[in-house]
Amino acid sequence: MDTLKGKQIMVWTFMGNARMYEALRDYGDRISQIGLFSFKVRATGEIYESGVAISDMLTYINKWPHIKWLLTVANDGANSIFRALRDNTNGAQEMFLSEIIRIMEKYPWCDGIDIDLERGDGYSTHAASTAMFQNIYNTVKNYDATKHMNICLPGMTSVNGSVGGENWCVYGDLDSCCDTASIMSYGMAWAGSAPGPVSPRSWLEGIYDYATRVMDPDKIFLGMPAYGWNWQIYDTPENLGETYRGVSNTYYAARYWMTGAYNFTGDAPPQPFLPIVAYWDDYDKVPYAFPHVYDYMEGADAVSREYPQLADTYNRRRYLTAYGKEQKTEFGTIFIDRDADGYSSASGIVSIENGIATLGDNGSVTYSFKVESAGTYDVAVRLCYPFWDKNGIYAALDGSTKHFTESRLWWPYWRSTFWASLASGVTLSVGTHTITISLDVKGVQFYGFRVCSAFSEEPTAGEATFALAPRSFKDVDGNMAVPDKGFKLTLEMLRRKPDSALIWYEDFQDYGVLETDYWTVRSGSFEVWRSDEYSMERVYSQLEGHGELAWQYDGFSELHLRARLAFPANGSGRAGVFCGSLFCCLNYDTQAVELYNGSTLLGSYSQEITRTFSEDLRGNPTMYTVEMRVRGNRVRVYSGSSYTLRFTATASGFSGGYAGYRSDNTTVCELLRLGDAWTYEPYERFDVEMPDGSFKSYGRISRTNCTWDEEFQVFTLTSDVEETSTRSEDISLDYDFFHSDLLEISCGGNYTAKVIPKDINIWISRLFLGDADGFSILYYQDVDSLVYWANQAAYRWKLRGMGNKTFGATGTNTVVLFLEKYNEPPKKADLIEDSIDAVFNGCNLDGWEDKAILEQYLKKIDVSSEVYERFLSEAVDIGDIEDKYFLKYKEAFLALSKTKEKQKQKTFGKLSEKEQKKLLTKQYYQYVKKIEREKMKYFSFVYDQRTLIVAAPDDNKGQEKFLGYKWSNRKGQEGIQIIDEGGMLYDAENRMSDRTIASLIRKMFNGEEVSLDDLEEYYYYLHTKDMISFSEVYFNKAIKTTKTRLLKDDPGLTAYSLSDEKTFDITIGDRVLSEEIVSGGRVPVYSANVYEEFGRIDKENMKDYSRPSVIWGIDGDWMVNIIPAGVPFYPTDHCGVLRIKTEKILPEYMMYALQAEGEYERFSRNNRASAQRIRSLVVQAPETKIQKNIIDELKALDDKINGQNAEIEKYENSIRTKFDQIFHLEEFISDGVFSKYEGYSVEDLCIDGRGRVINQQYIENHKGPYPVYSSQTTNDGIFGSIDTFDFDGEYITWTTDGAKAGTVFYRNGKFNCTNVCGTLKAKNDKVNMRYLAYLLNRIAYKFVSRVGNNKLMNDAMKKIVVPVPKRQLQDEFADFVQSVEKSKFECIGKKEKFEIEKDTFVHKYFR
Repeated sequence: MDTLKGKQIMVWTFMGNARMYEALRDYGDRISQIGLFSFKVRATGEIYESGVAISDMLTYINKWPHIKWLLTVANDGANSIFRALRDNTNGAQEMFLSEIIRIMEKYPWCDGIDIDLERGDGYSTHAASTAMFQNIYNTVKNYDATKHMNICLPGMTSVNGSVGGENWCVYGDLDSCCDTASIMSYGMAWAGSAPGPVSPRSWLEGIYDYATRVMDPDKIFLGMPAYGWNWQIYDTPENLGETYRGVSNTYYAARYWMTGAYNFTGDAPPQPFLPIVAYWDDYDKVPYAFPHVYDYMEGADAVSREYPQLADTYNRRRYLTAYGKEQKTEFGTIFIDRDADGYSSASGIVSIENGIATLGDNGSVTYSFKVESAGTYDVAVRLCYPFWDKNGIYAALDGSTKHFTESRLWWPYWRSTFWASLASGVTLSVGTHTITISLDVKGVQFYGFRVCSAFSEEPTAGEATFALAPRSFKDVDGNMAVPDKGFKLTLEMLRRKPDSALIWYEDFQDYGVLETDYWTVRSGSFEVWRSDEYSMERVYSQLEGHGELAWQYDGFSELHLRARLAFPANGSGRAGVFCGSLFCCLNYDTQAVELYNGSTLLGSYSQEITRTFSEDLRGNPTMYTVEMRVRGNRVRVYSGSSYTLRFTATASGFSGGYAGYRSDNTTVCELLRLGDAWTYEPYERFDVEMPDGSFKSYGRISRTNCTWDEEFQVFTLTSDVEETSTRSEDISLDYDFFHSDLLEISCGGNYTAKVIPKDINIWISRLFLGDADGFSILYYQDVDSLVYWANQAAYRWKLRGMGNKTFGATGTNTVVLFLEKYNEPPKKADLIEDSIDAVFNGCNLDGWEDKAILEQYLKKIDVSSEVYERFLSEAVDIGDIEDKYFLKYKEAFLALSKTKEKQKQKTFGKLSEKEQKKLLTKQYYQYVKKIEREKMKYFSFVYDQRTLIVAAPDDNKGQEKFLGYKWSNRKGQEGIQIIDEGGMLYDAENRMSDRTIASLIRKMFNGEEVSLDDLEEYYYYLHTKDMISFSEVYFNKAIKTTKTRLLKDDPGLTAYSLSDEKTFDITIGDRVLSEEIVSGGRVPVYSANVYEEFGRIDKENMKDYSRPSVIWGIDGDWMVNIIPAGVPFYPTDHCGVLRIKTEKILPEYMMYALQAEGEYERFSRNNRASAQRIRSLVVQAPETKIQKNIIDELKALDDKINGQNAEIEKYENSIRTKFDQIFHLEEFISDGVFSKYEGYSVEDLCIDGRGRVINQQYIENHKGPYPVYSSQTTNDGIFGSIDTFDFDGEYITWTTDGAKAGTVFYRNGKFNCTNVCGTLKAKNDKVNMRYLAYLLNRIAYKFVSRVGNNKLMNDAMKKIVVPVPKRQLQDEFADFVQSVEKSKFECIGKKEKFEIEKDTFVHKYFR
């Protein structure tokens, strides 16, 4: 076999087309294993033949006897089938095992079985799932030990980490259940994604680095896609009749595109058939191409560009953009060009220096010039307004005076020179003429004048010219070919949402910024910290101080002011922006965004605000954004990185004044932005001068309630509204494609395309000139790519080989690490090694970073500098070591086998006691210093870093909401099924949105740590040093996604390690089979849910019940309970048991402490609380008297909560009793039988409906008073509130999908529903809706479909038949419910209050 270094190849046959048979015929000698995709399994366990017929394969089976021919059995990704087989529902697994034997007997020539069971469940089912695969493996081997078994597995980068929810799959557990395993590592790029590789490099490396650690590498086939995607970019998807741009291509289809077999006109003329040249992505090791693109340019490839267009690079993409507008001038022929020197006369106070005239009191200066030829001329003057209050000057030509002045604060030319027309088309005679400059406002500067033939000026964002040279290509027949009807130009551009027209942007990065006359410190003190103190370049900087820093101008009133600030480790009080008497701030003490007018609080909004540790303040500060927009006496207050409106207030008596930054105490600020209150600057429009000379404008959005300034392309609102209300169109912050009309240009010509941004902050990314009949971006796998990954499989991971398969669900958890490479030279690692050498060699560390590292490290391991210095100098003999940190090392050293062996040697025994101690001491320090050096090395890398952790929910529904899609494994429909594109990860309409997980990652990568309240369940920030344990002897470098706990310093607390066997006894229970559970058994069984009995059993697995037992759930929702002493119970293998052997810790206290520790560690279904992890915990406890007080307080709160629960249950029971007393429908509710009343279907009584798609982003952008009800049942089903309503009146709503499907609510008022919420409105007066809601809530669960995802859809709801009593009885019941529910809701409010009190108490004593 001609395979790669003996490595093997596996493929599947489910294509069933001619190309597949050709490949088998021609390349069968290179294939080692084939899965015959001909068998499916039903939920009963029955296997039936479907797909490629076995008879069609016999020719190849006989031709290639060396191939292992496996019978592939698949479930088509049906979760219900997987679940039935796993759980042996109605004997399904037993049937399945017998069916496997049957098909092997039917086809005795087969070499074995290939199991392709996909779409399993979560981690809690991993044991049962593994057992199923083990049973299959045992069945195959018991039938014939020579039969081979392959299993197909989803891509996993860790335990419990599947994006597709297939956390049942644990590679390490499944290793013993197969002979080979094919990992399905393909499918990341798709039709609606950005163009890119199907199997990105980082994803593949994550999968196989993990897999080879826990499985036998020689069993593993690396799955690679033999397909790609072709994204059509010559027109919009809508015009193409498509949902997305991308079209899936098999390997052969991609090959046919590249070899010219396909085109965009139905694989037929008129578009020519062109072989395509591909490019190579050397990072992802994959080819890509641009079919029927005749020329291509990146932004930075422009042959010319005008300032302020600048080139930059982001994610290997080279683009152009402008950050501000400049004045563009034309003068025609310049006849006279003079600066401010050489004046004829002056009066008053005039300063002329370096060609600049500055006028003071009564200042005036006159210039004379001669005209050689009479005619018509333009005269322009060059001026500068240095500040907003230095904004007027008079200029006169031959006595004709013109007043120059500016009052618009957003005008872009403040503090820079600009040209202005003094006279246009003026007739000047031969001879001498004069220009006189005279005072209006002191301080305005005059730079000179020009007399010219034609003066004009305009603001510009620059432009870029691209050379395009389409050339004819040889078609497949060798003939030169050109497009049939012409070309189209597609531009890939990035736009942004508008912001207030900029007045001032201050990031404090310019050297000496506070020494300028622009600023004044009105109180307190401020200075600027610079990351490179002596650099004259712009470097990262922070304003630091307290008091008021203001622009040197007291005329502000209507403005938009934004600050980005951080509170240091000892920070407190308020900090933010101010204007006159208004102060918009973040208040650390009240944890709120607040607005003050003088000392009066006008409004506030609760927001969590944290301090930044001192070591992070410069490199990784926790920054918060706060801003206000003042229009008249109306003030809008915003906060957060997305500039979210928090509240609006009226500021009576506000008259303006100074503006700037204000802080009660010391804070740092990295950005202060001043903008106009009414005028906005859009970042959206660009114009293009096409290669054929035509002109087209793109991107400008139509707006209402505003006026446009055509000169500067800004718009001003005409009513006091938010900018978003002026437009109906949103702006995608991802790259967009914009298309030209048909261009009738020819191959062989040289053309240019000029891109003219009319707005700033637009990125010019790429230009594609292609055939108007169609062109695209194509990614695929070719031989080079496959060989590269085959080599990685063979030599890096030493896998068995590769498996090629077309598109299918990967079920893979993709872990993306955003890393920054340290600059070289010198290498960071080398610098750290030097630092460690300095520490261990006892060098003087003063003035070096080494000292800070050492101090931070000692604080981390809780060792004093004196103790560590004695360790470094080896001043303490091994027998005299007393420090608790080094005592652990001593115990570990003496327990080493080589230490014990050394002490047994005769040569050691002959030494004196002093010599023995000296030798052991020397070896002890060698042992410890090696470990300490390694610890300090890793600590040095991370001590000043912060890490963002993004964690998907545990449950499948939660993951679907998080991701915005779910997987389909149905053959022919494989891949992503969009639910809400982008989910919580990104906004599909606005890729640069600041309200998504993507924005958190992007900002974290750029050094900005932000807080998004509506996403807080999905992410958190940690100091990287706190994710690694440096306190243990055995340093394994493991990075936890939970912070390493730091012990409290409170006096009287004792720390107890749960690994101390003298103090604690920690065990887990035994597995319980379903047949062991007996009704009426004498011993209760506890599993992962430790608050409810799993069942009863008639045996025991514990002998001693003399001590109370603290029990916890190992792999369910985290919970802890206590079993009193003397009470027998049976823990399963999902239940842990902790018993205390000391009187110093009360069991009830330990229960609360363990609960708190587990919550901190984020134990859950997917983050198992194994006995090993429990033993790694440390709890602190005060003396027992204080423990007793804490327990009593918590019990009292628990009693209050339970009391309210009892009251709530009492009210619910009273409603149930009243219902039964009035209607006597017990038989109907239990069995569906009734005869007393007339029956009607729900359809007869009500009009049904559904809600609409309303996602979190929509709610965030449309906040208001009207509730949105969803499928959730907590919080009365409220998902959020928006500013409009879809329903008004009396309705019933119910949950249509998910775990709570069939839950029914009564509604009355104005509200909205999501698309997973059904609605009912009465058709007539036959039924009282309160009665119907209550009745349906008791019976609807019976009508829920539980195949796959639970559902109670409208059709099923409408068919439910209910008894309808007399209306008088219904009304009597409804009145009673209404009266009772008032008291019930009061109890719910009290219960929530007590729960908050308890949580606060627990935080105080345990966290």
